[in-house]
Amino acid sequence: MSAEQAHGWLTWGRARGATGAWLGGGEPTLRSDLPTLVRAARRLGYEDVVVQTNGLRLSYAAYADALVRAGL
Repeated sequence: MSAEQAHGWLTWGRARGATGAWLGGGEPTLRSDLPTLVRAARRLGYEDVVVQTNGLRLSYAAYADALVRAGL
């Protein structure tokens, strides 16, 4: 899914009252734009943002920090 499509789905969900966003399928941490998507979900007003991951890339401190700063 492109970044534009992901943003579109996040916007669509919030417009319909969704309060939680689940980012998963495949391995979401392979997306270099994952922090941007998390940040977008928070800005749209999602109360809960969850990433389902095998966690391997979270061993890279800079990447994990970027996700935390984005609101994960």
